[in-house]
Amino acid sequence: MGSGFDISAEDIRVFLDEAEELLQTMEAGILRLESDAGDPDPEVIQDIFRAAHTLKGSSATLGHQRMAELTHAMENVLDRLRKGKASVTTPLVDTLFHCLDALKLFKDEIATGEPAQVNTDELMRELAALEGASASAAPAQAAPSADGVEFPPLTAQQQAKVDEARTKGLNVYQARLEIAPDAAMPAVRAFQALLAVGDIGEIVLSVPTQEQVENDQVGSDMKLLFVTRESLQKVQDVLREVPEMAVRTLAAYEPASAAAPSGPTPAGEVAAAAMGPAAPKAGPVPAGGNGAGNGGGALRTPRGGMRTVRVDVEVLDNLMNTVGELVIERTRLQQVLSRLEVEREGDELSQTMSSALAQLGRLTGNLQEEIQRARMIPVENLFRKFPRMVRDIAQKFGKEINFIMRGE
Repeated sequence: MGSGFDISAEDIRVFLDEAEELLQTMEAGILRLESDAGDPDPEVIQDIFRAAHTLKGSSATLGHQRMAELTHAMENVLDRLRKGKASVTTPLVDTLFHCLDALKLFKDEIATGEPAQVNTDELMRELAALEGASASAAPAQAAPSADGVEFPPLTAQQQAKVDEARTKGLNVYQARLEIAPDAAMPAVRAFQALLAVGDIGEIVLSVPTQEQVENDQVGSDMKLLFVTRESLQKVQDVLREVPEMAVRTLAAYEPASAAAPSGPTPAGEVAAAAMGPAAPKAGPVPAGGNGAGNGGGALRTPRGGMRTVRVDVEVLDNLMNTVGELVIERTRLQQVLSRLEVEREGDELSQTMSSALAQLGRLTGNLQEEIQRARMIPVENLFRKFPRMVRDIAQKFGKEINFIMRGE
């Protein structure tokens, strides 16, 4: 496997497996969009958006910049679609399919190490044209309020950072951000906001904390207190780049009249005070981190454990071979037992061995059946390419084809 990426071959295999599933999800979803263009299913749009978003993050982590940029541009168009700011049109579907084909070529590029011949500039122009057409009639986002933001009392260390920033002539800003209620992954948006602000300054306080964001404990509101050299307009522009997030308040920070506590307050206690008695206590945050409580809205509970794992086909094949050998040895034992029963005429030892061998036979049979089921490939994998192929042929020759598959 060729690789120009600074990660292990195992990580690349995991990426390729995941990418294949995501691309299949996107292709099936785009086909559904086209067939239900007059009344698209919001769940289908959400599935395509989520797949594009996941692939964007994975490819960016891998270091494939062109793949990450293309999926990001697709994500913007799909975001407008799911918010009802754009409609399903033939140009939109065609462009999504063009992008999907390019992503498949990028996946092959990662697998083989051979550069993909993809004109991403042309695809980006097509996506920008779609986004521009749908955005032209959209109302401008409301200007953020200059009202103050309620923060928990600052620790001595946090207050020292604010004072030091003012001494150096830096700007100290407060912001309240609102994550869209239909956001697929609010924690991801909150983390993007932390990264965006961190790139242009230093965060003194965030509600929720970075640790809570990483644990998916995110409500609808997010509050930030930070220092930066940038202007208020620059900060506003940066924050508005975060998808599915609105800037509700952005202003210079003016501390409340109440003095900060005289001694350092543990971050966990600050969090508990900010959230009130009804909210769970936040875990400890290292001093100097973004000690804060949860913002508005209920906390999201952590997701449950994984129900599936990826296993290399070679491992399953080895298990199949081992079970096959186990069956052969079981048969040999059965032959030995038959001879023993003849020689010892059903004494206690032969009866005990017969019972144990019968149990071994049942266990071996169950094991063989389960491994065979795990090794089976869904038949849909053989036929899932047909709908897209038929669609492309129909488009090419200007025909209308009603393609139906039964018996899957």
